[in-house]
Amino acid sequence: MSYKVVASSLFIKNTKKYIKQQKISPEEIENTINTLKENPNTSSLKTHKLRGKLLGSYGCSVNYSIRIVFSYQNFDEESII
Repeated sequence: MSYKVVASSLFIKNTKKYIKQQKISPEEIENTINTLKENPNTSSLKTHKLRGKLLGSYGCSVNYSIRIVFSYQNFDEESII
């Protein structure tokens, strides 16, 4: 099953900032997003449930210092935001 990924404006803003600061390469984020589309629960992403303010959301790793926070949304097909 393939998932649809919808990026928030905050995600886009922060990604551009991290790329500009050279904390992350565009290829790293693209590879992570593609993996997230194919299978968000793959072990390479280290997907986990979040607690506290982000209860109900999930997190996954891009690299050792950068994480993506997402949630599952049920529309016509499975979506990740």
